[in-house]
Amino acid sequence: MAYEFVILETDDHGIATLTLNRPDRLNAAGNAMMMEILAAIREVSSSGARAFVLTGAGRGFCAGQDLKDSPAQVSAAGGKGWVPATGDESFITAMRRLPQPAIAAVNGPAAGMGMSMALACDLRIVSDQGYFAAAWAPRGIPPEALACYTLPQVVGLPKAMEIIFMGKTVRADEALQIGLANEVVPHEQLMQRTEEVALAIAKGPPVAHAMSKRAMYMGLHSDIESFSQFESFGIRLAMETQDRQEGIQSFLERREPVFKGE
Repeated sequence: MAYEFVILETDDHGIATLTLNRPDRLNAAGNAMMMEILAAIREVSSSGARAFVLTGAGRGFCAGQDLKDSPAQVSAAGGKGWVPATGDESFITAMRRLPQPAIAAVNGPAAGMGMSMALACDLRIVSDQGYFAAAWAPRGIPPEALACYTLPQVVGLPKAMEIIFMGKTVRADEALQIGLANEVVPHEQLMQRTEEVALAIAKGPPVAHAMSKRAMYMGLHSDIESFSQFESFGIRLAMETQDRQEGIQSFLERREPVFKGE
């Protein structure tokens, strides 16, 4: 599919990189961009990609919703014509449901919707010039794009309350301290480090990674009996793969495994 506002590339290692491509607007997300993100996420989900990277072109990760072209503009005009997306329609939900491990390479401001995008990823590697801005309360609205769901999962409920109620901007060093960032790196090393992490993931067993990802998120809200059943299912599924046999064989032969996703 051809895209206008995003760039989707997959390299020879199976790393799919989605770049938000409106640098003149700090990659602010208008309706058309959000539709393209959803389409790209679906494309990656059904592909053979083994890892997913989300980043922004230019100086910003994503400055939030484009107020000149977004549901917020319609809402400000009286609320008519805007129906919030359901879970299945939300690109944030689709991003969280990706079977591939997802990494946000936060190269600059991640504000509002941009913060939600980063939270929907599984890992966040942040430039020392990057930051997160909970821009909702200062604009008179509660967080959108599932931020009230994902932020407490990442930083804990009390810290999430503080960030949301105070409309805080969280700089890279604080983000690392509270677990909002997995790593903070010098700006010029951001993509190199992100590629290193993505490559390490891409070399792993895709089925085991997909089952692990789903199980960890399921464990946040599931009862122990349901979780135990899903864990058993995931293990049985992985045990039937060639990658499982390669994992055992490489251990016995004292070499690095070569997983093929089969």
